[in-house]
Amino acid sequence: MSELEEAGIIDAATADRIRQYYQDKSPDRPVPLLLIFGVIGSLLTGLGIILIVAHNWEWLSPGWQTACALIPVVLGQLLLIYGVRKHSPGSTWRESSSTFLVFALGAGLAMISQIFQLPGELPEFLLVWILLALPLIYLVPSLTVFYLGLIGITWYGILTGYEGRGLSNYWWLLLLWLPAYIWGIRRLQTVTWFRWSHGLLLLSLTILLGNLTYPFTAGTWLIYLFWTGLLLHLADLGQWSILPWFRESFRWIGSLGLWLLLFIFSFKPFWEQWPKWHGQYLPPVSSSSFWFLVASGVLYLALFFRRHQSGYIQREMVLKWVPALVSLCLMFQVPALWGTAILNALILGLGVYSILQGWRGNHLAEVNRGLAIILLLICCRFFDTNWSFIVRGLLFTIMGILFFAANYWIIKRKKDGI
Repeated sequence: MSELEEAGIIDAATADRIRQYYQDKSPDRPVPLLLIFGVIGSLLTGLGIILIVAHNWEWLSPGWQTACALIPVVLGQLLLIYGVRKHSPGSTWRESSSTFLVFALGAGLAMISQIFQLPGELPEFLLVWILLALPLIYLVPSLTVFYLGLIGITWYGILTGYEGRGLSNYWWLLLLWLPAYIWGIRRLQTVTWFRWSHGLLLLSLTILLGNLTYPFTAGTWLIYLFWTGLLLHLADLGQWSILPWFRESFRWIGSLGLWLLLFIFSFKPFWEQWPKWHGQYLPPVSSSSFWFLVASGVLYLALFFRRHQSGYIQREMVLKWVPALVSLCLMFQVPALWGTAILNALILGLGVYSILQGWRGNHLAEVNRGLAIILLLICCRFFDTNWSFIVRGLLFTIMGILFFAANYWIIKRKKDGI
């Protein structure tokens, strides 16, 4: 390409378009190191400018302070305009300049607020910052701002979603962000850097899901149970089931969320507190929280009873039964002793089942997953049991021997071709 450009056969703009075309066609494009270091460099540059100004802040008049707050914003805009005119989307210049402008906006807002003593709390500051930065996702467009926008929206949702009643503005901000995500699915599936967005979006939704039922504690536990079951089902439903990045995002977030809930439910104090939550903090029929809970439960049941494909992974099918079983125990208010025993037996059974499945298929990861589940269950029981140190020491010794023996024998079987 450079030889054609030097020979005058094609101009620089045509060469850039040809390079971009072949980059877009190449499968599984990695993240360029220059792009990563360019974004990091812009962050460090902005931080350095802020620190230099902060050191001499008290010596400046309000006029100079305002100028210092606005100069980085103007500089960031000029750099971004140059990047948009001279460089293609996804280039290091575009990503670095847009990142610099985002943080310049945040720093400028903070300094203006401090100079003129404007009232407001952190959530209000974040809301203004997000609204100013979100257009850059569409105007540049910039993947860095795309991710920073999602992180900012999630941060704002955490600060406002669990304070008062009603829906947080997080959901409206997410609607402003989603068109960029949908556009990226259609145009940027080959870009590895974009594929991270699937998992991050699900993680953001999972963190803020409790806002739909807040402050009804019982409804929150139930909706999270249904949500994990939904994610596990969605991992194998529709066209995205053949796309590994979609499938793995649903499966990982759903599995991790479900295991976290199971270990929380394995503690006896949870079951002792549940009758109070069920009686006082279950969403009333007249509330929107109740209907969000019903909708999630109906969707989970609809997917739960669907016909599964042949050759389905047994371990995944077993996990999808778990939310239904646990939710029944919660709704029927199983006594604390029985609830604790059922959950501990369920976790132990899933761990043993994972070990057996891995042993039959010579899968090291599956065996180690089962051993890790049992080990974590033992660690949790240290907090609500009175086991002696001798018993605890023996349990850890046995688990250590099992880890070593299982890995040794599976590796040996693979070498022997068994």
